[in-house]
Amino acid sequence: MKKQLIGLGVAVLLFGGVVSANANLITNGSFEGGPSSFFQQHNAISTGISGWTVTSGSIDWIGNYWEASDGINSLDMNGGSAGTILSDSFATSIGTEYVVTFDMAGNPNVTGVMDLSLTINTIQNLFSFDTTGHTTTDMGWSSVSASFTAIANTTQLQFSSLEIGNGGAALDNVVVGLADPVPEPATMLLFGTGLICLVGSRLRKKKK
Repeated sequence: MKKQLIGLGVAVLLFGGVVSANANLITNGSFEGGPSSFFQQHNAISTGISGWTVTSGSIDWIGNYWEASDGINSLDMNGGSAGTILSDSFATSIGTEYVVTFDMAGNPNVTGVMDLSLTINTIQNLFSFDTTGHTTTDMGWSSVSASFTAIANTTQLQFSSLEIGNGGAALDNVVVGLADPVPEPATMLLFGTGLICLVGSRLRKKKK
């Protein structure tokens, strides 16, 4: 019985450790390559942030003014006014479902609920974050997500601030991947090895 449990444990461990082959399809989802201190304001039509274009209004490219969710840089979606950014096109397969995840917070200098929209294939998804109690060293980053089904061979993401003024939602760590990723072959091979251990332990017990 003990050997059976050991074999089963190996199989469960390996299955639980399956890693998906789900690389980020977005270029520069963490908005890196920006200022190392304070922030830079980028107005439409700016392509200064690799992988993204400011298409309306303005945004602040944050350096060390507040803590990023991932890496060094992040965005305040309101620079001098509400901003909109558009990602570079990324490859998608028609009819395939994808998931967008990103981290959201808000400019802590403005207390209240910050609203942000994510538009994919003309469909708008709305998100909110309450900055109450948060500071530049405790941003309270929250991970949120939205799914979409590709209708073309390429897709773009559009993020828009729904706030007025010079402080809005904070954005970082944008990731796009398959909604139902396929396990990596190497990992599945390890899982199969675990199952073989389980079967082998049972056969040895029967022989005894």
